Amino acid sequence: MYILGNTVTKRIIFFYLVCLCLSQVSCTEDESSEFDCDKIYMRPGHGETFYEANPTYYDPNDDSAWLPKATPEEHGLNPEILALGLAELEQSPAVFSFLLLRHDAVIVEQYFNGSAVNHSNNIHSASKSMLSAFVGVALRDGYIHSLDQRVSDFLPEYFAADDLDKKNITLRHLLTMSAGLEWIEDYTEYEIEEHHDWIKAIIALPLINEPGIYFNYSTGLSHLMSAVLTRATNMSTCEFAHSYLFNFLEIDAEHWGRDPQGFYSGGYNLYMTPRELTAFCLLYLHKGVWNGASIIPEQWVEESCQSQMSVDEDYSYGYYWWLTSIRGYDVAIAWGYGGQFGYVIPSLDMVVVLTANTRDDYYYELDANQFIEDYIIGALS
Repeated sequence: MYILGNTVTKRIIFFYLVCLCLSQVSCTEDESSEFDCDKIYMRPGHGETFYEANPTYYDPNDDSAWLPKATPEEHGLNPEILALGLAELEQSPAVFSFLLLRHDAVIVEQYFNGSAVNHSNNIHSASKSMLSAFVGVALRDGYIHSLDQRVSDFLPEYFAADDLDKKNITLRHLLTMSAGLEWIEDYTEYEIEEHHDWIKAIIALPLINEPGIYFNYSTGLSHLMSAVLTRATNMSTCEFAHSYLFNFLEIDAEHWGRDPQGFYSGGYNLYMTPRELTAFCLLYLHKGVWNGASIIPEQWVEESCQSQMSVDEDYSYGYYWWLTSIRGYDVAIAWGYGGQFGYVIPSLDMVVVLTANTRDDYYYELDANQFIEDYIIGALS
């Protein structure tokens, strides 16, 4: 009995020491793998203006073993029609990339106009859809209790005590672009950047509609959401994004802008490679599940891609996702200035990503809906 007891004791001690060593190794790895948000902000090209100059950065990570490839025929697509689509893209002076995935296989991955797989560019407002995902995770983990919480609960110093109407603006109103604050996209931003405190300037805008009634697209509202997320989580939007979402997808932002108060840009000035944008769209295609783990709540994915506000006869809006139908197929679009598109088409088990050059002076945006109708859905057997 003594020998048996001694052996068991030794095994217990050995097991404890092994666990202790493993835990110390894990901690060291976690600490060393913390993402340096300050470093990517301070990269050459960052600015103090609302919109930056959109330089191209480079992703040093090796993602060569990314996803399996397949031929168009293997997944029910006509290669000749796809080739016609590629020929059209080759004529564009601005398109940087085109990726087509079906059934988790890469059917087409092509780069144009000097771009390459490791080039990281500003995805502009396509990053609003990512911001929506961050909010869903914060809601799941209790940092935010409800979308009906008021913005003033998180940013009280920016609201006058007697400004009861503005105090009725909720997180839901920010997500659905219905806060009622006066905003002219691509104009008001340049007035905001003249102020030292952009959050203060945005909230100080006139309230011209009752919150929750009318859709009015506003990057100012998504920037407010970034500030809310920062206050709610006690970490920057960049830190929260990498810790709670990007790390699971094994993607890193190459650059992320921020305002004079240090709030990271909410829905703009975020730089990703086309593959990184594609990975995010795949996460939504699979209802928030990645490698068997739930990264974003399925209910949040569904609500985000359901109509929350009507826009016009062609589009409605979810939680920072554009929603429409192409040839009868429902699509959700992460859509950014100048031709940044991430299409999620659940009924076809398909993701389409297109990115474009906004670095140079000219402006050209592909009619991506028509392209998908003609050359992708049109290529289906």
